Amino acid sequence: MFRYICGVEIPIIVIMHKFMKFLKASSFIAFLLISCQGFSQEATHSYSPDPRLYECMNRNYLQQLSNSKSELILYYNYYLNHSFYVVELKSDKPVTGTDIHTVSLSKESGATGTFAEKSYNANTFNVLKYNFARKLDGFTTYIWKEAGVALVFYPVRHVQANFKYYLKNNIEE
Repeated sequence: MFRYICGVEIPIIVIMHKFMKFLKASSFIAFLLISCQGFSQEATHSYSPDPRLYECMNRNYLQQLSNSKSELILYYNYYLNHSFYVVELKSDKPVTGTDIHTVSLSKESGATGTFAEKSYNANTFNVLKYNFARKLDGFTTYIWKEAGVALVFYPVRHVQANFKYYLKNNIEE
């Protein structure tokens, strides 16, 4: 069978083939649009407080920050995972620093005392529960012998600069 398009005889199989290509391309474009929509929704949801923040901050305060889409909630969430890095304590590479057990609990956490955790878990560790001394322009290291790690805090200026870069590249207005 043939169809006449603009006075030209074209087999139906060719028309169907072109239509199928069009459908595939359309499906791919639709998929990309849906994916992009998901990313923009993700940016919107980033104003939700990380659950670890509730351990050391007032629930109403966090809700207020979240509702007002405050950049501060984004900073707290960022800080939990990006203010330090972990180094394993190995005998072949000695690491020096302050004993982590000398660090006091933050007043915001509502508890008193000093650092008492025994193991490190990146998903649950809450750096904001403690009064870690941080330097404006230098690294600060805390030795955690029980966990076999050292926490190395980036300089405050480094964290702030990286947060600005993170906002610029990851958060949509």
